[in-house]
Amino acid sequence: MVTPSSPKRKNRQVAAFELIDVEQLEAHLGLPARLASTFTPGETVTLNVNHQAIGGVVRARLPHIDSDSRTQTLVVSLDASNSAVPGDLIELSYAVVEPASGYWVPLDALRAAERGLWNVLVAEPLEEGRFRVARASVELLHTEGDQAFVRGTLEPGIRLITSGIHRIAPGQQVTLSEDMAYAAP
Repeated sequence: MVTPSSPKRKNRQVAAFELIDVEQLEAHLGLPARLASTFTPGETVTLNVNHQAIGGVVRARLPHIDSDSRTQTLVVSLDASNSAVPGDLIELSYAVVEPASGYWVPLDALRAAERGLWNVLVAEPLEEGRFRVARASVELLHTEGDQAFVRGTLEPGIRLITSGIHRIAPGQQVTLSEDMAYAAP
């Protein structure tokens, strides 16, 4: 019986040991439910452990959301690897493909602008092979290596100035070199 003057005791169970199968390690990955739902049992995935890529196979997607982390657990059986040990931190490598319209441009062609946007310089046609430098605002969507995927005020067929942008200014008249590599499709 618990009385107001006596301490309240809880019977807590504490694990005395933990069984670990070192022959078949598995990773329990907490993912947002929307992302976890894109993986199916039997699917091969790539994981990173200790800066090394290892393979794994999705074993299960637990049917509930963890109340603390608000994530859904993806259970992945790891390929035999001597680089992973129980308790290691493991990262899941995955790609999310989102359809988007835009253009790939060299990173060097971008200039920082206001409100999180970027500017690129374009060559607007005048007459007789002459062009005027103009600024076009773009939104940076993705970078990969030395390329950036952007969308914005670029029109199909516009000529993008990809190098030497530090040497010219909007409004300046220019002629294009013969090796014009980037024209918007």
